[in-house]
Amino acid sequence: MKDDDVIQWRFGNENTLIAEINKRADRITVYDNVLDGRFRDGLKLDNQTGSLTITNTRIEHNGLYQLKINSVIKSFSLSVIDEISVKEGDSVTLDSDLTEMKDDDEILWRYENTVIAEINKRADRFTVYDVLDERFRDRLKMDNQTGSLTITNITTEHAGDYKLLINSVSKGFMLTVHARLPVPVISSNSSQCSSSSSSSSSCSLVCSAVNVSHVTLSWYKGNSLLSSISVSDLSISLSLPLEVEYQDKNTYSCVLNNPISNQTQHLDITQLCHTCADSVHCCGSTEAVIRLVLSALVGVATVIILVYDFRSRRAGRDQAHIHTSGVFGVNGVWPVSVNEGDSVTLNLTEMKDDDQIQWKFGYRITLIAKIDKQTNSFNVYDDVLDGRFRDRLKLDKQTGSLTITNITMKHAGYYKVRTNSTRKSFDLTVRVVKEISVKKGDFVTLHNDLTEKKDDDRIQWSFEYGPVIAEINKWANSITVYDDVLDGRFRDRLKLDNQTGSLTITNTGTTDSGVYELDINYMKMIFILNVDDCCGPTEAVIRLVLSALVGVATVILLVYDIRSRRAEQDQAHTQTSGVFGDDEVKSVSVIEGNSFTLDSGLTEMKDDDEIQWMYGDENTLIAEINKRADRITVYDDVLDGRFRDRLKLDNQTGSLTITNTTMKQTGLYKLQINSQIKSFSLTGVFGDDEVKSVSVIEGNSFTLDSGLTEMKDDDEIQWMYGDENTLIAEINKRADRITVYDDVLDGRFRDRLKLDNQTGSLTITNITMKQTGLYKLQINSQIKSFSLTGLRIVTVIEGDSVTLNSDLTEMKDDDEIQWSFSPENTLIAEINKRADRFTVYDGVLEGYRDRLKLDNHTGSLTIRNTRTEHTVTCYLQINHLKTLFIINVIGVFGDTQVMSVMEGDTVTLNPGFIKISDDGIQWMFGTENTVIAEISVMAEIIPIYDDYDGRFRDRLKLDNQTGSLTITNTTSEHDGLYKVKFIRKRVMLFSLAVCARRLPVPVISRDSPQCSSSCSLVCSAVNVSHVTLSWYKGNSLLSSISVSDLSISLSLPLEVEYQDKNTYSCVLNNPISNQTQHLDITQLCHTCSDSVHCCGPTEAVIRLVLSALVGVATVIILVYDIRSRRAERDQAHTHTSGPFEVASFEHFGLERPFNMAAMIIFTPKCPSEGDISRLERTICV
Repeated sequence: MKDDDVIQWRFGNENTLIAEINKRADRITVYDNVLDGRFRDGLKLDNQTGSLTITNTRIEHNGLYQLKINSVIKSFSLSVIDEISVKEGDSVTLDSDLTEMKDDDEILWRYENTVIAEINKRADRFTVYDVLDERFRDRLKMDNQTGSLTITNITTEHAGDYKLLINSVSKGFMLTVHARLPVPVISSNSSQCSSSSSSSSSCSLVCSAVNVSHVTLSWYKGNSLLSSISVSDLSISLSLPLEVEYQDKNTYSCVLNNPISNQTQHLDITQLCHTCADSVHCCGSTEAVIRLVLSALVGVATVIILVYDFRSRRAGRDQAHIHTSGVFGVNGVWPVSVNEGDSVTLNLTEMKDDDQIQWKFGYRITLIAKIDKQTNSFNVYDDVLDGRFRDRLKLDKQTGSLTITNITMKHAGYYKVRTNSTRKSFDLTVRVVKEISVKKGDFVTLHNDLTEKKDDDRIQWSFEYGPVIAEINKWANSITVYDDVLDGRFRDRLKLDNQTGSLTITNTGTTDSGVYELDINYMKMIFILNVDDCCGPTEAVIRLVLSALVGVATVILLVYDIRSRRAEQDQAHTQTSGVFGDDEVKSVSVIEGNSFTLDSGLTEMKDDDEIQWMYGDENTLIAEINKRADRITVYDDVLDGRFRDRLKLDNQTGSLTITNTTMKQTGLYKLQINSQIKSFSLTGVFGDDEVKSVSVIEGNSFTLDSGLTEMKDDDEIQWMYGDENTLIAEINKRADRITVYDDVLDGRFRDRLKLDNQTGSLTITNITMKQTGLYKLQINSQIKSFSLTGLRIVTVIEGDSVTLNSDLTEMKDDDEIQWSFSPENTLIAEINKRADRFTVYDGVLEGYRDRLKLDNHTGSLTIRNTRTEHTVTCYLQINHLKTLFIINVIGVFGDTQVMSVMEGDTVTLNPGFIKISDDGIQWMFGTENTVIAEISVMAEIIPIYDDYDGRFRDRLKLDNQTGSLTITNTTSEHDGLYKVKFIRKRVMLFSLAVCARRLPVPVISRDSPQCSSSCSLVCSAVNVSHVTLSWYKGNSLLSSISVSDLSISLSLPLEVEYQDKNTYSCVLNNPISNQTQHLDITQLCHTCSDSVHCCGPTEAVIRLVLSALVGVATVIILVYDIRSRRAERDQAHTHTSGPFEVASFEHFGLERPFNMAAMIIFTPKCPSEGDISRLERTICV
């Protein structure tokens, strides 16, 4: 802008002024409170260019914007588009954002600029149009109160742009429709078990999914991604291999996901991977009895767990948890799963003072709760929708979160919350679990508790979380039973009730035992079916044993129940008792400057609770909560202001936190909850000169110095650790005894402590977070303290994410975790397991909003999309353990240089330096930023660290003039990201892809065993990585599939017509080479009349057998003919010989018998009838 420029921004038909810049007056003004505050905190004006930025756009921001620069006017028409994703077959509501239409409103809905629905309130006309080849027939429903449009039973034809016009205000929707995902199938990739003695100790598996598009198929080890493959714009079959060890105890799963849903198949290694010795499943009667007894024990344990779970629910201690896998929260939709009868909270983080919050339910978007902070009104409409929510809804007045108690199947569905600045949606699924037993051979019906299906119901039955075995789709009016799946075990035995959807299994067998899952829209029912295989007298004995076990279990449960009731009575008794005795005062010690929480012991306060915190002998009131009056007060100015800005009162539990503690805050604290009193004695707050603070890099060693040069003969030294002063080492010079107790405290000090027998100093080696905390040294009567803090230096490239690990695998029930940033120790995240509270304060520091993610299982903190300003010191405190993180964010200079090299060749990564600066340079590799080479100009050294797992050994060369890094004899192990660090906090990035020296030629084959109306082909390539496989029609690309970081087999299908005269080719390429295979349609594709000589593998075997039989028959006939002719000649020759003669092998031209038995040929020479009787001649012949 120029020095005399005047810029004005106006909005709407009335040209309301919303922002202006007057350069002469040096005035920049934003009027974001006009027009009912719709722009509040949403406008940013650039003081250099005058451009206007609108943040967090909503439908209210739609309309005409006018910019006036001096006398020049420019206009902008803004239309806000809402992106929505939905699964095929579901319903979706395009929300008008109106609570109620006015009498003169006109609403118009368009799809791809074609009008599909409209409302004219003046004419009282509501119209839905069946345009566009009737793709919307019977699918559109328009709300006559709000004008919102619902599309039911969605297909891919309904994806696209929708536009809503309300009078002169427009709103856009981009609707994406995703197909329902199949469950991926995991199978063994070897035809038989591997010998236990073979050299291979691994099991080859493959996970596959058929006919999928726009998906990613991935293998996970626990929560860590191992490998993945994606496909976008075509429907094909994907497969992904995996190698595991036979004895691998890790958890593996295969996940198929698209942007809004996922399907997971967990790997059962014991079922798919076993050696030959493991595959013998036979057992004797003794083992059968043992197995049955073990099964009974498992059953008893299950009963105990179920009873415990029931009592836990009744006591109100359970809370529904949100479980997610794969890709969740896309477009603000969060899946929530809860058991029937439980409670669930749909969470919001916080409310602003001017917020208006609306909670709505169902695709009709029925209002069920409302908060108006300006008028301080909180309303619950629990009588709507046939009263299903009556006395079940609770609104949190602090956050606006909605809790639904005692959930039934009627509460499953779609919940939507809208505040002034945010929108969020929840898909609530309700689970019901039933257990059913049936005798072998009988039938059983799994009832779904529906009396009748609705028009939009979709019912699916599956077995053992595997494939669907039966389904009903009311929209498609289809009822299907898939009884041929799972090796046909259900064939002709499944019956599906078309009225209720209940499933009947006839002639049940033991293979039918297992878990059956019923999915009805948002309701899930789990049926655990046990098929009892009856037998004879042996079973009577077994059943007697089982009955005894059940009896024992019953006694255990009764004893457990009695003891639990007594414990509850004892607890109730203690709540009515008075002040605890001196022996019940809890002593607490804390390091000066730290924070500490005095725990009230409550998980949540009741509506009539009154809590008071008092301090000192005079019981000075310092904080109180009165739930009836809804009043929370902190009196931090009492007692000479020693508590000023140091007290924090938890409004959920009543616990009191004291921050930045000094000696003035020590003393007696009393907590009075109604009539109950609890006391705390805060001691051990040391002065700066009494506690020595020490920071040490994790993995290093550190010595806590006793301060002695030499101990005296009567000295006694003790080293203690933690708040409980656990003894970990001691020296008694009189007894000449030196002892290290490194097995205490769960063995965290094992083999890490070294005690100097001359000075008494203690050295801790290989320090981790577990060894941080408070150490005390007592020398005779003198006490000295050390506060040990672990130090981690974390380096991350700008734009990447970094996770600060807590090193916990799982938190305990009483853990408290706090994350804070320097320089003012600002609290940014915390977890309080007792109060079940997980909070991220990402708005307290500028630049961290929406970048912080707290792991609620381990307490680890992730900073996403890092910037150089995130270089900071961060403190993690877990109970009394403290760790210091120094986060070093390195800025990226320029774009990432993408390079490719042929395997075995040499490549040089050249940063383009003319001369290296005095700071030197550092080359790093991989996601862990492992240093592989560096130049230190000041030290005049050029070290190369090529021993990093050996992959770079003797392959790296570093130019000391330019800093270029050369890698020789490259292999696939050198794939990845290289970073060169220079000028302190700047890096350049190189992405190197090492391609195979010679690509295989792709193979084109027929994908159908016999002729059909079209020819199905598939192009494949095995053991390839960093490649793309593509089909071309002439020079036009038809389809492609790519793989990057793993070596797998790729295949790509193609359908062509028999008489197609076009030229097709399949191309396999990487960044530096390609291989092409041209399709010969006449060779691979011919019609049925041409396929006389075509046969499948079965027919080929039959033809081969028949040919062999014909050949054998021919040989037999030839041998018979030869023998017959020779027999005739021999007969003529023997007319002059005796009655019999023995024919040798030579008569037949044989050197030896062709069978193992000797061959003797008797050639008879019978007399004429005149010489002997007819009977004798007949016998002779």
